[in-house]
Amino acid sequence: MSRRELTTGAVLDTAVDLVSRRLPGMAGLLMLASLPLRFLEAWLANRLLQLGDKASEHVSYLTGLSVWVTLSLLLAFWGRAVWARSCTLALTGGEAERRISWRERLRLSPAGLVSYLYAATVAEVLFFALGWTLVALPVLAVLGGLAAATSALDHRPGLFASLGHVLRHARPFGVLAGLTLVFLMGVPVVFLNLSMLFQILVWAAGGMTGTAGAWWEVALSWENQQFVVLACAGAILLLEPFWLAALVVAVRQARARQSGEDLAAWFAALRPPVQEEA
Repeated sequence: MSRRELTTGAVLDTAVDLVSRRLPGMAGLLMLASLPLRFLEAWLANRLLQLGDKASEHVSYLTGLSVWVTLSLLLAFWGRAVWARSCTLALTGGEAERRISWRERLRLSPAGLVSYLYAATVAEVLFFALGWTLVALPVLAVLGGLAAATSALDHRPGLFASLGHVLRHARPFGVLAGLTLVFLMGVPVVFLNLSMLFQILVWAAGGMTGTAGAWWEVALSWENQQFVVLACAGAILLLEPFWLAALVVAVRQARARQSGEDLAAWFAALRPPVQEEA
């Protein structure tokens, strides 16, 4: 038996277990908190694509949409912080974690929340400023995710301290790169699955009603740009709990290896159980 290595596969296994078995309710809460943001982002992106070069003629309308996107960010940030705290409690609580109430899971550290809001806002600003380069998107996605993953850790907020806190946990590079690659490949896979699901529903509805060429066949097809954008947003929404859980696991295990906590747990597992004297 050897000390367990920190690998991308091991992190993903733990993340899937957190989402599907241990914390499905909290994962649902995260998706509900992120739903307004993803819908508004998809709506804004679709309108920008429709307007094209004429977008400058609709500044007031687009500004109003941007304000709603910004407001929905606050709810999404809260949901991510709650999810990160729930995952952290699940990884550190052992058997006692099952007895933790929802109220305790929702109780966020004010200092950690302020620090996270600042770091996440910086990441979002950079995302919109540099997202057009495409190369920066994975890096900013990791930084934004790490800001949420580290929000449950005790630290003081500050202009540079909050950002430094996130950057210090951007390791190990190989694991983070592996997670990023897996989820980048996962987005089109989930998108295709969602699209096929709607196509099956359209086919079933046509078979039951006996109608062909109904409006929903066009509305729920790749010919409809709005449907494609919404399906992409839905794919990201479904993957978000797994993505953030994986980052929390990576941060937690990296800290445990650095402090020797995982080694102590490994020795404890090797120690034979103490037999009670008669």
